[in-house]
Amino acid sequence: MKFLLAGGGTGGHFFPALSVAEELLKRGHDVLYIGSLKGIESKEEFPSRKELLDVSGFVGRGFRGIVGSYKFLTSSFRVWKLIKEFNPNSAIVFGGYSSLPAGTASLLSGLPLFVQEQNSVPGRVNRFLSRFSKECFLGFPFFSYFNKPSIFTGNPIREKIRKSRKLKKKKIKEKLGLNTEREILLILGGSQGALWINEKISELLPQLANLKIQVIHITGKNKKEKELKEKYKEHGIRALVLPFYKEIGELYRVADAAVSRAGAL
Repeated sequence: MKFLLAGGGTGGHFFPALSVAEELLKRGHDVLYIGSLKGIESKEEFPSRKELLDVSGFVGRGFRGIVGSYKFLTSSFRVWKLIKEFNPNSAIVFGGYSSLPAGTASLLSGLPLFVQEQNSVPGRVNRFLSRFSKECFLGFPFFSYFNKPSIFTGNPIREKIRKSRKLKKKKIKEKLGLNTEREILLILGGSQGALWINEKISELLPQLANLKIQVIHITGKNKKEKELKEKYKEHGIRALVLPFYKEIGELYRVADAAVSRAGAL
């Protein structure tokens, strides 16, 4: 069978789509993935054909709203042509900007549409498309947001993350340049980081300095990474501070405790 997958923008929408694609390919199916030029998916590899749209939100007034609406229409038409070429059996959307034109084109093409929702509270795109979908697959057992049949499946997990449970903690710590004997606190705010977590941790560094731990802190891009590096040094805390870390399964494996907001997951 052939499947059209769409969604992205942030890791919380993109990585579940990647997880599903990996499993579908493993089972012998064909996959066409639709993402956005401005999303995290533009920088990440995908195991099947990937097409990126120049699309963003079109909610707004004046020129911004006109441009957004134009991009939505042109992107929907492009996906419609891709559907005619690829001829998928069904479409699955995961949320994010590319999901709306992909979902719209799928419905206009008569494709069965399915929605995968990672959040406890769904985003506007998935909530809208769910009205026309065959079924919704939920990461959390909150059914009241959807009118169509929904199944609580949990969220898809990449095979690479599942395999990371077997990695040796000592080797990962050595790779990251951390003390192999000390416990690790992981601070993580989703793929884009969370500014409020970064600010709160900055306030708590005097207390953290009293603990015999080391820290891995994923700040998100342009969210006080340099400032936090300096503050960790000032308080004598051994810390690895990065805007993003691709092999997130390694961090899950070595962490003894975590301070986190999950993002879309």
